[in-house]
Amino acid sequence: MGDDMTPDSANFVRALAGSYTRRVLFSAGFDHDALVWSPYGGASVVQRLVGHTSSLCGVKVVPNSPEVITASSDGMFKLWDIRTYKPLHAYSTPRPISSLDISDRGMLAAVAGPTVQ
Repeated sequence: MGDDMTPDSANFVRALAGSYTRRVLFSAGFDHDALVWSPYGGASVVQRLVGHTSSLCGVKVVPNSPEVITASSDGMFKLWDIRTYKPLHAYSTPRPISSLDISDRGMLAAVAGPTVQ
């Protein structure tokens, strides 16, 4: 991705999530950053969530909360504040994460190897 925050064709999207209250979309891909998109005015990238050291495999908006969670293939989770785009917490699992989901009550489930944690 260039300095002007235009997408690079080599960075494929692996996960997409939307915050309807904040009116933004989040994408997670093979580069190490989640991208925050504005679906209005030409669908441009407005922010990058920087802090992972491995490719991203998931992104989910926490229901009824100003938070989004990102997951990377090295087992790292990060919880971000959507209002400031700053990380709040980081968690890790001993195995690589391949998928994640959040229930309507805010419970996180992650697939890490042959188990759901």
